[in-house]
Amino acid sequence: MGSVFSPAYAAARARGPASPLDFCAVNVALHGPGADAWVMHEGLAPTRELDTLALGASVVTATNDGLSIALDVPRTRFFGRADTRAVKGRIRLSGLVFDGEPVTLAPGQTWSPVCPKARISVDLQDPALRFEGTAYHDANTGDAPLERAFERWQWLRWATPDAASVRYAGERADGSRFDHGLTWDAAGRRTTLPDAEWHRAARPLWGVPRALPADLGTAPRLRTLLDAPFYNRTLVTAGDARAMHESVDLARFRRPFTQYLLGFKTHREGARSPT
Repeated sequence: MGSVFSPAYAAARARGPASPLDFCAVNVALHGPGADAWVMHEGLAPTRELDTLALGASVVTATNDGLSIALDVPRTRFFGRADTRAVKGRIRLSGLVFDGEPVTLAPGQTWSPVCPKARISVDLQDPALRFEGTAYHDANTGDAPLERAFERWQWLRWATPDAASVRYAGERADGSRFDHGLTWDAAGRRTTLPDAEWHRAARPLWGVPRALPADLGTAPRLRTLLDAPFYNRTLVTAGDARAMHESVDLARFRRPFTQYLLGFKTHREGARSPT
């Protein structure tokens, strides 16, 4: 709802007030042998009910213990074109630990770790893919664009059999820094972690810096899943913990060249492909 990294949304905001409801998107990223797929499909008019949100043919439904997501959306091809192939199927997320208490990251910007630990069941017909595993669900809300509130951040979530932990650290637009570390035990009790000591990790091809907290030990293994001009996503393995990490550089995001490149990975309903 209000696709925060949409180049069309950024351009509309630059011209004046813009409604986030005009820039809703379905974003899906699949990483794996024979199943890699990318969807960034925006401009879909939302239909909202008490417990459902529909964007085109895709529907998110709140259940008693989590979410049910029916996906039916075209893959996004290079140059922002919609593919004839779709990502289609169902995702079921069941929360094991619930915590919707919001954390303020910057003025007007909050993050809520809704389900820091969950189970997920994925059953897709296209691509043909089924799996189950651990999962995470959060929500971010803001009354201003992210690039006006932040310069950059590092985010990391990892789980062990007995706990789930999240770290969110970065720099606000005014130069001040934040570092939030939270952990939940098997019973769902939340504890605040002390500030982390962050160590630089190897940069991927686009060169966006990434760092890891010392919590993960001295020799974590990194597998880059997504590498973009202002963002990267990495699977981190450290001992018996598997972590999902992201690094975001909003100073890069603001650059006109980055906004131009984003158009090649985003399909907007009813829009022409970038040239």
